[in-house]
Amino acid sequence: MMHGRRGRKSRRALTLRKCRACGEDFQKIYQKLKGYAELTEGQVLMCQGNYIYAAYHAVSAGKTRDISEMYQDVSMPYLKENLCQEDATAEEYLAVLYWEKNDFLEKCRELFPDTVLDGMEQIEIESRDGAGYVLAIKIGSVTYTGEEFRSSFGLNSACFALTQTGEQVRIVTKGLGHGFGLSQYTAELMAEEGKGYQEILEFFYPGTEIKET
Repeated sequence: MMHGRRGRKSRRALTLRKCRACGEDFQKIYQKLKGYAELTEGQVLMCQGNYIYAAYHAVSAGKTRDISEMYQDVSMPYLKENLCQEDATAEEYLAVLYWEKNDFLEKCRELFPDTVLDGMEQIEIESRDGAGYVLAIKIGSVTYTGEEFRSSFGLNSACFALTQTGEQVRIVTKGLGHGFGLSQYTAELMAEEGKGYQEILEFFYPGTEIKET
């Protein structure tokens, strides 16, 4: 059986959560977003003459990720590691799940049927990137990516740690989402501080330019 709990409370909820709960204010928020879209109509973000992959996520684990650490053959120099310390104040920053050890091992065998797994000692995190996200985790005789493990278990992010405490397994995750590109939480804070969208985009996608089409 799995149990879970959240970490610290934030000073504010994410904009998306506000939108889901807005109810009768939906039209007001929709019109505001529509106005922003019209204001930037015809503008695109480019790097070295190419349209960028404008990756984004809800909350980072304290830093955004450098995509070259996960995909060495991908050329996206604008998806670099950026410090987002304020993300640690987000409600969604920390999540803690508990599994009964035998249930966890059985779930691993179910989710990863191509491996042989006898005990917790056969599960090992092999590598992490500079932002702390798991790149490789060995389960029995097979190595999987951190994103494969995250997706299989439905974790908030691939920045996770596994700890056996007695007959339980604790999984602690930091951040919400894949961690690449723009952190919505930090971007919202920057906007509240008076920074414009150009400055926010420059921070999260360094080396890019806004072009008119």
